[in-house]
Amino acid sequence: MSTCRIRTICLALSFIAIAVIFIFGVILPKEAYAETNAPIPSFAVKNFSGSIDSTGLFVGRRVVLAVIGSSCSQLGNFLAWRKRLSPEKTDQALILCVGGKREEQDVPLWSAPNTAILALGITGTPMLLGIEENHVKWRIAGLIAQWQVLAENWLKNENEQK
Repeated sequence: MSTCRIRTICLALSFIAIAVIFIFGVILPKEAYAETNAPIPSFAVKNFSGSIDSTGLFVGRRVVLAVIGSSCSQLGNFLAWRKRLSPEKTDQALILCVGGKREEQDVPLWSAPNTAILALGITGTPMLLGIEENHVKWRIAGLIAQWQVLAENWLKNENEQK
């Protein structure tokens, strides 16, 4: 292999490395972390017991699985994780089905109108949100291998973290 060809390969790999660093260092963090200064706009949420304002639901520290659609499927992993939580943490793990209807009465599911899509900044894929005092602190979408660890650490109160 000639020296010229080796330099060309090294230069091409350098450009690829710079592109990867740019994507993972600059573009993706903006998608993963929400605007923490603005509170979540108000919208109505319902469960089997009735309807309340979202500002009343998002008090304290919460982990919310937000899904879009009428069937609100793909909840199995989240429900299994939620069942393993201590009783005081269980109410902090919420499922929010946006634009869907409550079909299953035994699932701890909240439903919200389509206005929640913009209010929470969610996409068409299931999204996990870390909410504290009516502010989205972080959001992730897609396949995250250790999302349970992230969610459990987020639910720890300040005394447990120290």
